[in-house]
Amino acid sequence: MKKSILVLLVVVIGHSYNTIAQVTFGPKIGLNLAKYSYSYKDSDLEPDVKMRVAPMAGLAVNVQFSDQLSLQSGLFYSGKGTSYDLEKINFTDINGNTIDVNTEGYWRTSTSYIELPANLAYGFPIGNNQLQIFAGPYVAYGITGQEKMDITIKSGGDSESNKAERKIKFKGTIDESDFEGDEEVEYQTALDFGLNFGLGFKTGPILINAGYGMGFVNLTPKWGGEEGSGYDNADRKFTNTVINFSVSYFFGNKQSSKRGRYRGR
Repeated sequence: MKKSILVLLVVVIGHSYNTIAQVTFGPKIGLNLAKYSYSYKDSDLEPDVKMRVAPMAGLAVNVQFSDQLSLQSGLFYSGKGTSYDLEKINFTDINGNTIDVNTEGYWRTSTSYIELPANLAYGFPIGNNQLQIFAGPYVAYGITGQEKMDITIKSGGDSESNKAERKIKFKGTIDESDFEGDEEVEYQTALDFGLNFGLGFKTGPILINAGYGMGFVNLTPKWGGEEGSGYDNADRKFTNTVINFSVSYFFGNKQSSKRGRYRGR
């Protein structure tokens, strides 16, 4: 299924390049406000999270079918992950009673992906400019990741500091051998896909976008080890969610200028 979607995206983009003359391209830079969306099957222990600011950049491609309709794609580095809301973490004693504490510091997960979107955009003319709506799938592959925490817990007159750092590796299936050795490692599913949608404003060669991306893939890898381990990735489900703001500048826009202003219908 995942391979079929990737092949379909490549075929659609490749076909468009060959059949449509109006292809423009250029740099795209932006910011992601990223966080995980948790949904555990058999427990209510999902952590409270807040957004992490991360960069995104790459080469944007626009394939113009008509004055209004276009395919917007490209290849991008996209930072994702999450920050954990320390103010909402509950601490309990051995009897299960909540302890009143003050928590300071940070705890965040930073991941990096190579991402290929394929968004269909439709534009509404505003003078010589366009207001656009867009939507479409994306495919992304995890390349690097790290989890870091530096927390100070204060209760009464006492305080305790905790620092930790571990690498995130990307694998679709894990087993007992992946936890051998002394290295602190967290695993996530490498291949992610989902849906993008949002709004854009195009003026000349400049395109400003604001969008939302929601992942469909459970980032907790499947278990390929011995049965009876108690590991259930369905009870550890979390997915990527991203609010994105970006600016693109397109070169090779001479053909579209010959068509004149955006025409209303």
